[in-house]
Amino acid sequence: MTCPGCGRTIPGLGYWCPDCEEYTVEPGARRSPPWTFTLDLPPNLANGRMHWAEKGRKQAAYVNGCDRRYPVDPALTLPKAEAVITLYVHQTMDRDNAFARCKWTLDWLVRRGYVVDDSPDCLRLEVRQEVDRKNQRIEVSLGALREAKEAK
Repeated sequence: MTCPGCGRTIPGLGYWCPDCEEYTVEPGARRSPPWTFTLDLPPNLANGRMHWAEKGRKQAAYVNGCDRRYPVDPALTLPKAEAVITLYVHQTMDRDNAFARCKWTLDWLVRRGYVVDDSPDCLRLEVRQEVDRKNQRIEVSLGALREAKEAK
């Protein structure tokens, strides 16, 4: 696979080129689990108040950014999944705010078809936090629920 912007040769189904800000995908490529995503860190809305229209615009921009970075559809939708989300933040938050900050990312995973639902029946969620003041981001590791694998 070659990046159309800079000509880099990259192995795999697709590649996000930070220089060109383009995601190149082989025709017909589909992603199979387990999945790992590195996304922009959503804004911290837990303790603040924002007008609903502004919040909607920011959420739409966030979802569009996720779609641009990972445009390949999943090969399957996981009925029961487990996710480990690591927030790389400027300063650690309390547990409630950390989970709230993951909401837009979880909604994107459901809309995109990686998981059936983000309810506790369908998704086991673990949220971790690391301090990284220079490169704030959110990393998601998503796979089939281990209990479901063992039952087979």
